[in-house]
Amino acid sequence: MEIKRREFLALKQGNQTFLEFLNQFNYISRYATEEMLTKDRKVKLCRERLNPEFKHSVSAHEIHSLKTLVDKALRVEESVKEVLEDHKRKWVARRAVSSSSSNTWPRFASPPLVRYVATSAPRLTYVASRPQAATLQRYPCNAPPPMSQNKAANVDCYNCGKLGHYASKCPYPRKTSLLPRAWSPQSAAA
Repeated sequence: MEIKRREFLALKQGNQTFLEFLNQFNYISRYATEEMLTKDRKVKLCRERLNPEFKHSVSAHEIHSLKTLVDKALRVEESVKEVLEDHKRKWVARRAVSSSSSNTWPRFASPPLVRYVATSAPRLTYVASRPQAATLQRYPCNAPPPMSQNKAANVDCYNCGKLGHYASKCPYPRKTSLLPRAWSPQSAAA
């Protein structure tokens, strides 16, 4: 008895038609009498277990009896079938038109990446073009290159203190300490 009650609580419409679901709902609901004390509660439980599509369509209506719920759900199911058949019919018609012209591709399909030529010549393959390598930019003679091009131009050498090169590339003899002296009032007085 408890197993059937749990089965009723876990029941969902899934891919079943509404009538299949309703028959199963009514059959298993006999084992969960304490869950359905009133008719409103039975309607609410049935509504909660519908497909999201049906639940959305039926939620716009105020339904107080199971008979009303069944009527509305059957109408929704019938209209959904009509819409699906209409889409299918239109898709088949579009497919027939697109297959008659060989140069067009279906809406979401892409042309094949490799095309073979049916001749005795070597097979040709479609190769996507690759982006070109970055080319060097030329600057006018009177303008200095941008900062990113000439990083060492604004650098102080820690060895000799001159601009334009690093201490590792300094042309002067290496001093014992490569760290710059911090300015202090005592060093200024000396």
